[in-house]
Amino acid sequence: MDSQYKAYLLERYHDEVAGESFFRTLSEHATDPDRNYKWQVLTRLETETQELLRSALKELELEVAPRREDIERGQREATRFSAIPWIEFMKGFRPVLQNFVHMFEAAESLAPDVRDRTLLQHVTAHERALLAFVTRELEGCSDASLQPVLTLLENPPRRF
Repeated sequence: MDSQYKAYLLERYHDEVAGESFFRTLSEHATDPDRNYKWQVLTRLETETQELLRSALKELELEVAPRREDIERGQREATRFSAIPWIEFMKGFRPVLQNFVHMFEAAESLAPDVRDRTLLQHVTAHERALLAFVTRELEGCSDASLQPVLTLLENPPRRF
């Protein structure tokens, strides 16, 4: 198995742990119930993607667990960004996600076979769904912004 592929999976896994922590912390800071739910949905997307990556790594005989440093990185970033107005946050988040989508698309070629390519395509699709969410928020389609994300989820959180 290609070491570059394994390293990429490990990097994605650790970034999903940080992303899960990031969105969870944003949810904890949210005072608006609708935005709180949106952060919970995005947290779930990171969790499910993290689980897929952990399973793939286990098949490669690499046992991983969330690292404290990744969790704390997500918490620090969320605390910093939680004070930014919603639309400003979305404006700043969009170019970051666009870069990730391009990077993830390019990395799909690292997959050694079709099954692995499907996993990497899912990782890219998860990032595209985040980008679609942000784009819809910026376009004023807040009521439908979560739809691309919800489509990917096995177990979306319940809205209370």
